[in-house]
Amino acid sequence: MKPKSRKYLSILKIELEDLADDLEDLLNVYKTDAISKRITEYVSRENASLARHEIGALKLLLREIGAFSTESYENEDEMEEAVTDFFRKNIQERGYPSAIFYLIETKIRKVRRYMKEKDV
Repeated sequence: MKPKSRKYLSILKIELEDLADDLEDLLNVYKTDAISKRITEYVSRENASLARHEIGALKLLLREIGAFSTESYENEDEMEEAVTDFFRKNIQERGYPSAIFYLIETKIRKVRRYMKEKDV
């Protein structure tokens, strides 16, 4: 199970880095929307503040998931459950925005589908 677990984590890290990039892009959208008056400056700042908080949380969690041990899991489902619990617990304990967990969970499901479809 170890090689599959390592692949799972590697793919998940790539997906989470992509999520961080998407959130960075969202910051630019907020700025553009404020300039064009589609949203107020206040809303833009509030949205940007939340996005920056989510980006910071995601980057810290990404560093920590790098040290995640894959040795003790018998199968992919156990590994996925442990990774999901890791994110849920850390987001909750540290007071990170709860929305970030749902974004991460979407990426976790995406990686699972990919691994099963491609039989990686």
